[in-house]
Formats: sequence, structure tokens, C-alpha cells
Amino acid sequence: MKSSRGSTQTQLHGAVNRRHSQPDSRPNDRQEVFSVTQQDARKSYKALIVDDSADVRLLMGKTLRAAGFNAVEATDGDEVISASLSYEPDIILLDTNMQRMDGFKALALLKRDVRLREIPVIMVSAKSHPDDLETAKSLGAQDFVTKPWSPGEVELRCQWAISAAERRRKKLTGGTDLSQQKLAS
Repeated sequence: MKSSRGSTQTQLHGAVNRRHSQPDSRPNDRQEVFSVTQQDARKSYKALIVDDSADVRLLMGKTLRAAGFNAVEATDGDEVISASLSYEPDIILLDTNMQRMDGFKALALLKRDVRLREIPVIMVSAKSHPDDLETAKSLGAQDFVTKPWSPGEVELRCQWAISAAERRRKKLTGGTDLSQQKLAS
């Protein structure tokens, strides 16, 4: 269940609309994907950050918390399943290169688990090799962020991935919000 924040539009809204606005006023899929509605701005989404670097977890956590996310951390890919089951995140940010279990193996495990496969995953890496991007996409990652990331990039990509997942769920359930279905049953 999502908690509500009493604020209005976030700063993210202005950055999103400026970055992806079109010269004409016709709505399009890209604007819909990147627009942050007032309802979305009040939701406090849950993010799970999985990285073996304490510095990266700290910076990414601060970045997401400043954008209104609740963020928790895990230190390695072998913790991703248990952390996801206990925290129930709306999005997972997963480092590709970790000691005990790399992000690609962890992603494969997440996508095989019927309880977790619908959670959007953004892979995070210090290298941007095309093969890594292709592997991440083929395993089911929603997006890929390269370290160091640009200001606003992580927040935008997280919001986009969550919005896309919510639209997919609504389409699969005939427009019904899954959280409402859980409450009704």
C-alpha cells in the first residue's frame, strides 16, 4: 500500500515536461509516459537499491529520497530476492557488478519468481558496453543507467519505469488498479 504525501507537484514534474514537451499541444505516448500527475506526485514509491558500494547506495538513496521515494538498500545480488519479498518495492535499482552474485544473475532470479517478475528493474553500471545493455534487456530489465548519472536521470527513469509498469498492470486487469483488487479480496 502506498502512503500519501501532502505535497503538490514535485520538481520532477517541471523537469519532465520541459525535457519531453512537443512543439504542438497534441498528447502523445511519450508525454504520457513521462508526465507526473498530481496523484503520482503524492505517492511515495518504494525503491530497493542493490549495490555493493556503500557510497553509491548512499548517493542514490539520497537522490531518490529527495524526489519523494522511500528507499532501502541491499549490499549484494544474493540479497535481492529476500529484500524484495520483505520490502515489496515498486522499483529495483540493481548494480551489474557485485562480489557474491552479479546483477545479471540476480535479475534472472527476480524475473523467474512469479511473485516478483512484474517489479520493474533498472540496471546500474559503471561501464556502458552494448553487450551489457543487450543482456539486461534480454533478461527483463526495464532500463539501464550508467554511473555517474546525470542530475535528474535516476528519478526520471524510475518514474518512467513505474508508470510503464502501472499502465501494463491496468491493461492486463482491464483498467483496475491491482492494489484495489488486493483490498477487495
